[in-house]
Amino acid sequence: MKSASTIALATVCVLSAIFPLDSALAVTFNVFTDPHVSFPGLAGTIGFTFAGNKFVGSVYGGGTGQLYSTDLSGGSVAVFAPAVALSPGTKEHFVASSLGLGGFPSRHIYVGDGATIVHIKDNGTAASPLLFVTGLSSEVRGILFDAVGTFGYDMLVTTRDGTVYRIKSNGAATILANTGEDTEGLDIAPIGAGFGAFDGQLIVASEVSGTLRAIDANGTVQGLGLTIPWAEELTFVPLNVGTSGNSLEGFYGSNYTPNVIKAAASEFVGYEGDAIVTSEVGLLQGRVTRVHWNSTSASFDTIGVGNFPDYMVGQVPVTAQPEDGLFVTPAVIAGDSIVGVNKDFVNTTGQNANDIEILLSGTRTILRHYDGYPANSFATFEVTYEAPGNTRLHWSNPNNPVLPGQVAHVGFVIPGLQANVIKGVFWTLDGVVTGCARQVNTPHAAWDINPGNLVTYANNCLACESVSLYVGHATVRWYSSHVPLDSLNANLLASTTPLRTDVIPNAPVLLAPGDSASVSIPAAPSNARFAVLSLKVGTSPSLMTGNETTDFIETRLAGTGNVGVEPSPGAPATGIAFLGGSPNPSAGAVRLSFRADACGEIGVTITDVSGRMVRRWSGVQVESRGTSLTWNGVDDAGHRVRSGVYFVIASGNCGKASGRVLLTR
Repeated sequence: MKSASTIALATVCVLSAIFPLDSALAVTFNVFTDPHVSFPGLAGTIGFTFAGNKFVGSVYGGGTGQLYSTDLSGGSVAVFAPAVALSPGTKEHFVASSLGLGGFPSRHIYVGDGATIVHIKDNGTAASPLLFVTGLSSEVRGILFDAVGTFGYDMLVTTRDGTVYRIKSNGAATILANTGEDTEGLDIAPIGAGFGAFDGQLIVASEVSGTLRAIDANGTVQGLGLTIPWAEELTFVPLNVGTSGNSLEGFYGSNYTPNVIKAAASEFVGYEGDAIVTSEVGLLQGRVTRVHWNSTSASFDTIGVGNFPDYMVGQVPVTAQPEDGLFVTPAVIAGDSIVGVNKDFVNTTGQNANDIEILLSGTRTILRHYDGYPANSFATFEVTYEAPGNTRLHWSNPNNPVLPGQVAHVGFVIPGLQANVIKGVFWTLDGVVTGCARQVNTPHAAWDINPGNLVTYANNCLACESVSLYVGHATVRWYSSHVPLDSLNANLLASTTPLRTDVIPNAPVLLAPGDSASVSIPAAPSNARFAVLSLKVGTSPSLMTGNETTDFIETRLAGTGNVGVEPSPGAPATGIAFLGGSPNPSAGAVRLSFRADACGEIGVTITDVSGRMVRRWSGVQVESRGTSLTWNGVDDAGHRVRSGVYFVIASGNCGKASGRVLLTR
């Protein structure tokens, strides 16, 4: 008879032959929380979710006391919703926390209970009604809130008989599709991931057959052409993994029975846009598999990237058994900590235009858009996603173009807005660039009202039109709740009732391209959760004549969202920051500047818009005071590259940062 250790070794050899383990990029897991320490005899965790200021898990069994919560570090384990009784006939309860999108309340808990979904408030008390959805076709096997937008921010639910539901915030459930078999794990492929032809589609896993399928918003089901034995949890690595600097980011998995484990976001750098799938039992029990689209072979590759850690029961080794879990992404952390922006762009190109092409500092962050010109007309945009970071907004009625001198109001909602999200705006006519739009940004890093009560304006005109702009006539309106995007204009905002309105008494300031200025604002009311800043931008000192526009920016106030762990005062900063290129745009060489705190060496890669690597540096020494390197516009082979947008990616053992530069030949 083989010893336990010999059996384990033999099993690993067999598994490696099936799905080779990528040893160079193996994912390491650590215990995040063990509820048994606080509650001995508690059954193993089945479901686990992030809920803003806490995590909530479910354990195997029915009745009361089957839910627990932890703080954001996995400690302070306590019974959650002690008065809510789950069906004793159902043992596996899958949980999810709402994001505050699509009409759902923020951070409420939804629990699968047989063919019913139970609704619990974020404070652990029963919502009204407690039974959010009843009469589903079979037992709930997975719950996901759409954070991408391709399914209208609805709740998506998988079931034991294969029926997949879309559920509105009012509890109205409609059948989206049916896979024909028990289906459990589910997540939406990020837009821009390059996940075959399935970006933005719901990807689901069927445990028994191991089949992975894609479902689009119309309910069309298509197999991915692969199976992963006993596929359990399925989640996607976000395209901006690790860039938030928030330690909550990462992969969390229920390791039945003892604990919940976590792998930090940094473990998944290089896997951006790939699916991560766990195997519950069988030959691959405990295996973590990466699913990656191979554009060369036009098929999916499956690569083992790690294993859930085994554990001991007394002196007996037990193989890990993955259950439910999730990838806590920047979008999940942000939840309804959204920033709404309505920017006015003036067409002074002298040419007709029917498109606005926006170059963003991150991956595709625009979620929805509208045209507010004339005042209360909201024409629909057709949206085409271009290379990562580019979004083209096209008028739905090509016969109604924006004429020279007129204004386009472009509104969008961005979870977790980062500084200078808009890097360039170009007017185009049928896809041909006719000129550059003027703009002024308010960097989110400075629009953090509580600490310093400062707002910083920055003139970020780029490329084809760099002009000095006047900025002023600012007003701050304070609100206790989120202001809808389509209210962020002068006419409709007037119909809202703020807690208080403060007019900023400063004269218009002239900003040369690249310059910035800060102004003080009053302290927020104690019950304010959101603020809307409006300011005028133009070429006239009076800001009353000429090509003036008005921008509206809404943000959640710092400290009111319970969306993550903030660094302790005085704690050393860590992470990488890309400080930009200079000059940008450049007709030749461009200096790339970085800052990295407690990081040491980093690697820097430049790719073109197709993702092809152009230039790479390794072992770049970076310190907190910053460093720079010069790219002379050639690739690794010394060949001069063409004009266009190029992406700069810096990565190291303390994180990742990215940006872009524009070469003009």
